Amino acid sequence: MTESEFKARVARVCQVLGCGKDLATDYVEAMGDSPVIEHGKVIVRDPQGHIIARVSASILED
Repeated sequence: MTESEFKARVARVCQVLGCGKDLATDYVEAMGDSPVIEHGKVIVRDPQGHIIARVSASILED
């Protein structure tokens, strides 16, 4: 993912979830380049593999 794609995804997460930039950045970093989608939700995992959030897959739409 390029820097501009990363920033765009962070902005989209902020918009969809109504959260701050810091949390959105953490989520986007945790999702990585190939987000896992299950039942219309993006699974966000911490470095140990624990699920920390399930967010709408709409955050991936432009």
